[in-house]
Amino acid sequence: MNSEMQHRQLPKISLSRLKLELVGTPEWIKVAEEVVQALENYGSFEVVNDEENMVKLCQKVFKFAVRDFFSLPSETKSRSPRYLDKKIFGAPVESMAVFDATADGFHSFTNLMWPQGHPYFWYNGIKNSR
Repeated sequence: MNSEMQHRQLPKISLSRLKLELVGTPEWIKVAEEVVQALENYGSFEVVNDEENMVKLCQKVFKFAVRDFFSLPSETKSRSPRYLDKKIFGAPVESMAVFDATADGFHSFTNLMWPQGHPYFWYNGIKNSR
């Protein structure tokens, strides 16, 4: 590791000002862009936030993203090559995976499923892709 890399500090990003009901607002998008930039440039970042609130926020975001995906019509979900809808032992089973787990991959997948956009899914995908 060269000396320049050793002296670089991870960016600090505060997520405490984010509220779930504000997803898609300019503030939310600004923070999401900071996260993506930090991940692309450093591979990580330091979250400056109350841990309890962060856990609640992540749980809500993930819950809404998953619920919204599986609420889509089957013909929409089947646009994804990684969508599976079949019966196992007579019980219906659905599964989904995002093959390209990068910021661009999640953005493309989100646009495929929701051409109008879906900030919960996009944000959560980026957060968990690294």
